[in-house]
Amino acid sequence: MRRGTVHDDVANHLGGVAGHAGIFATAADLAAIGQMLLAGGTHQGKRILAAATVRRMLTNQNAGKPAIDPERPNRTSAHGLGVVINQTWFMGRLASSRTFGHTGFAGPSLLVDPNRKLVLALLTNRAHPNWSWSNPDPVRAAVGDLLAREVN
Repeated sequence: MRRGTVHDDVANHLGGVAGHAGIFATAADLAAIGQMLLAGGTHQGKRILAAATVRRMLTNQNAGKPAIDPERPNRTSAHGLGVVINQTWFMGRLASSRTFGHTGFAGPSLLVDPNRKLVLALLTNRAHPNWSWSNPDPVRAAVGDLLAREVN
């Protein structure tokens, strides 16, 4: 496993530093972010984000706008601030309308379902050891479906 090396070609071209890639975390740390958002901006009794900020993050900022990519089914324009909302293409068919999350280029994702109080931190790397795994979305959705079924 490679640690600390960005597998995004654009970031590599820029020396490994780019605004869209290169954040490294453990599954536990990523899950802590999801738990903090579920708790309205607090983590372990400490305020990290203002409650109003979290509400804005989790509110669709694109209500009424057309889908971002009409060629790809199940993708809507529902985006909060830094997260996408109710995107079954990676969250799975069992995601609720309030489910939100974020994906990464190499395949990782954070999925948070407030209705079920679930957080899923999925760490994958489609670029290592080679580019043989081209589309992480079916795996993301399948894992989301599996988790949702297990807790119902």
